[in-house]
Amino acid sequence: MKKSSPKFSLLVVSIVLATLAVVSQAPIHVLIASVSHFG
Repeated sequence: MKKSSPKFSLLVVSIVLATLAVVSQAPIHVLIASVSHFG
């Protein structure tokens, strides 16, 4: 298997955050803070 590229990893993180946002109804600013933390 090829190693995961940074873009692919970022895509996975984005999907996970989006799923959590829908499930927990998290505010957008929380997602932005999470993305900034991982970034």
